[in-house]
Amino acid sequence: MTAGQSLVEERVADASPASDHQLPRHFPALDGARGVAAMAVVVSHCANAGYFPHVLGEGTGQMGVLLFFLLSGFLMAFLYGPRAFTREQVLRYATHRIARVFPLFYLVIALSLVVGAGGPIRFFDLSGGEWVWPVALVTGTSVLWTIPVEVQYYLVFVLIWAAAKRFPLGVWIAAGFAAQLLALALLRLTVRGNQFLPYWFHAFFLGTIAGYLLHRHARAFLKAARAPGLQGLGWIILLLVPLSLPELRRMAGFPMLPNFIDPVTFGMPVLVFLAALGGLGPFRYLAWPVFTQLGAVSYAIYLLHKPVMWTLEPWLSGRVPDLALGLAIVALSILMAAVSTYGFERPVQMILNGHGARLSRRFA
Repeated sequence: MTAGQSLVEERVADASPASDHQLPRHFPALDGARGVAAMAVVVSHCANAGYFPHVLGEGTGQMGVLLFFLLSGFLMAFLYGPRAFTREQVLRYATHRIARVFPLFYLVIALSLVVGAGGPIRFFDLSGGEWVWPVALVTGTSVLWTIPVEVQYYLVFVLIWAAAKRFPLGVWIAAGFAAQLLALALLRLTVRGNQFLPYWFHAFFLGTIAGYLLHRHARAFLKAARAPGLQGLGWIILLLVPLSLPELRRMAGFPMLPNFIDPVTFGMPVLVFLAALGGLGPFRYLAWPVFTQLGAVSYAIYLLHKPVMWTLEPWLSGRVPDLALGLAIVALSILMAAVSTYGFERPVQMILNGHGARLSRRFA
């Protein structure tokens, strides 16, 4: 992403009964936020290629990825946190995650190996053994790196889920951040690059904490979200979004940290996530169908927009204005994502979930 997100799209309606009767079973604005996150990645990559204003690139996409990770962590906790930690439930969780993420991810890898990166239709360059790392869910080239990170957090969440049943909230939260710091220290000593879970764990983890807290304090949260002051805060957050763009701050001479720990680059996705969760001010419009439909195909948009870009560039670059090429990449990415989601991913997902349900019942 991204994550992804992780890139997670499982309906809250599948969750066990909420711990508070006032707690919604579904947050449409979060679906819309997922769509916005996907579009932030696409627009950023188009800007980096020169098709949109450069200020929209150079880090804007990673803000979208951070939002993906926050949403992924939240939905895992919201969906599964209240459930009993049993072998049946863990199998069901694993099946849903595998069915949601693996089919398109491994299809894209297969197409990259078969079609390659040099023909009229271009996918990711996985030559020279580069395919091993994404297949093994270690890391990946280009946007593929976020999916291993997402899947690695799926495994970590099982530990969090178990710990949350046995230990107080503050204990497992402190343990989670301590583990991240230890893993980061070890990683910095051994591996270069930041495309590994310890660098992004806090985004997933904060979303997970929000999911658990919402179940505990739904009444207070929903009451506060309806307050006029917080509704007005939503408009302020929206106005601050353009000012938070990394490249704009870089051009203005502000000091910058790496995206995963920069307080603004990471802080703005957190604010957008909370504003969408509470439906604050303009963020309630993320529940409109135009946004939720983007959210429904966001995973495929994320994975397919780079192949779309690389395929269109040789045909259209220099023949049409740069802006037109950028808009064509956006439009075709959405179209291909819709075909992928409804023509491939959803049918495969239903089959895998059906097999998983039968398997989990055997262990009931």
